[in-house]
Amino acid sequence: MNVKVISFVILVPLMLIGQRANFDWLTGKWKVDSSKSEKYEEWHVDGKRLKGEGYTIKDGQKHVFETLFIENFAGQWAYIALPKGQQITLFALVSQDKNTYIFENKEHDFPGRIIYAFDGEKAIHVSVQDGNDPSKGFKLTLVKIK
Repeated sequence: MNVKVISFVILVPLMLIGQRANFDWLTGKWKVDSSKSEKYEEWHVDGKRLKGEGYTIKDGQKHVFETLFIENFAGQWAYIALPKGQQITLFALVSQDKNTYIFENKEHDFPGRIIYAFDGEKAIHVSVQDGNDPSKGFKLTLVKIK
């Protein structure tokens, strides 16, 4: 291993440990900004992690289609998705700035990247992308309702 690779392997995790990702803005109830459906994402603090649910409301009944977590494992933040009837998938936080958080798992077929960008007010812009081709995927906007 050369010095640049060793430095990267050591310094990137240390930088992530040193940064405290703040996900407080994510807590609450968010509605997908679309007239086509009544989909929601709801997040709350669950101990030292955040727990979320993706769900729809149909005929007055809540139907959860995905359970989500954001948790820190030994200094590395991860977005954990557990879609109903499927296997759990972990996405590592690979980049963050003030309002944008990028989670990746290049080994996963789809999605390979999930981006949450908070507008600082009452909306989150979510991009769900193929890890190898960001043009493949979809975008949605979540609007805070609670």
